[in-house]
Amino acid sequence: MNRVKSLQNKNSLDAGIIELLIRLVKARSYPGIPDQEKEAVQELDTYLRAYGIEAEVTEVCDGRPNLLASIEGLNPGPHLLLCGHPYRHCAAQREKSR
Repeated sequence: MNRVKSLQNKNSLDAGIIELLIRLVKARSYPGIPDQEKEAVQELDTYLRAYGIEAEVTEVCDGRPNLLASIEGLNPGPHLLLCGHPYRHCAAQREKSR
């Protein structure tokens, strides 16, 4: 029974990740627009909070938010830090810049 429940949770998580990716691609988050990272950060914040993960959005300068989130591990040991840029480049924009 636990295995079935675990698989159901995995399928739910997989669907959530796919939905997150769709929302991130749709977010207006590319260079050249005001607040280029804001929508993507909001999507990530909403996703994390939906899974009970506390997150904090801080603005490092006008229109440039950072998202900080932490998940407490069960065991002591090495930690993992992920750092990325929450914006995308449109193929059409890349073509124009060439």
